[in-house]
Amino acid sequence: MAEVKIVLNEILKERNMTQLKLSNLTGIRYESISNLNKNKNKRLSLIHLQKIMTALEITDVGMLLKYEDDTIVEPVIEPSAENVEDPLDANIEMLDLPYAVYNRLRKQWSMNFETVGDLAKADLSKARGIGPKYLQIINDALEKYLNRH
Repeated sequence: MAEVKIVLNEILKERNMTQLKLSNLTGIRYESISNLNKNKNKRLSLIHLQKIMTALEITDVGMLLKYEDDTIVEPVIEPSAENVEDPLDANIEMLDLPYAVYNRLRKQWSMNFETVGDLAKADLSKARGIGPKYLQIINDALEKYLNRH
């Protein structure tokens, strides 16, 4: 979960200052300074922020804040020629077929066209709805793809 934290403790150490001294300089209750230091507060008023920055001689609010994000994001790998070692293992989407042709191929459930290799090995003359025109488009796309790889 992403979180913004106040790094007051680090700055106090750098300035050789205690929480009590900061409380006295700012007029902010010691308990409030302690809670800020422990990141127990979820909000900080701008007036308190200004007082703390003035007392610590800080001009950049970014010095007081730290952004932490421990969210694990899994990379999304899109099908691409670079991701596939054997060009025949590539998804048929890599052939850049016109949508109408691609859609007809996807409807051939019994023939199970998933990869370029599946399509290259298939006897498309048995595929329903794929006539000579579509056969030519598919063969041209296969040839073009395999020549690139």
